[in-house]
Amino acid sequence: MEDWSLGIWEVIKTVEGGELSHILGVGLSKPEYNIYIVRGATQSMSKPTIIAFRKDYNKFESEIIHELLHVCFVENKLKQNLYKDEDNKTMVHIRLFAFMKKFYCEILDKKDSWKEIEKLNRKYDGYSKAMDIVEEDGYDYIIENS
Repeated sequence: MEDWSLGIWEVIKTVEGGELSHILGVGLSKPEYNIYIVRGATQSMSKPTIIAFRKDYNKFESEIIHELLHVCFVENKLKQNLYKDEDNKTMVHIRLFAFMKKFYCEILDKKDSWKEIEKLNRKYDGYSKAMDIVEEDGYDYIIENS
């Protein structure tokens, strides 16, 4: 099994204090977080931060970014100002997927990874609709106006 620790650490540092926090305008507020990586968990969550262990590195990495973005939005009390007519799950994930798409496509330059993440997440109703809105309105528009 390959050692993912360096790659994951670089992703976390990028979310916390690098390019992604520059896009967000805010970062994570604490110097340390408890992130539980659980083998056998069926899904990940942000509070407490539990990441389901995945054999696929790209899926594992995207789940860490996904959950850390939720943490960042909550800590900084970032409210979604757009799309208030959407159900809560969709509304919360519109901005999240806009940031993730920009992060993967422009910062990490991993467009293929983003396509894979998008495909994996489209099986969930709220996620699929959020991704449709990101595609229709564009991630820059959503980031600038949310």
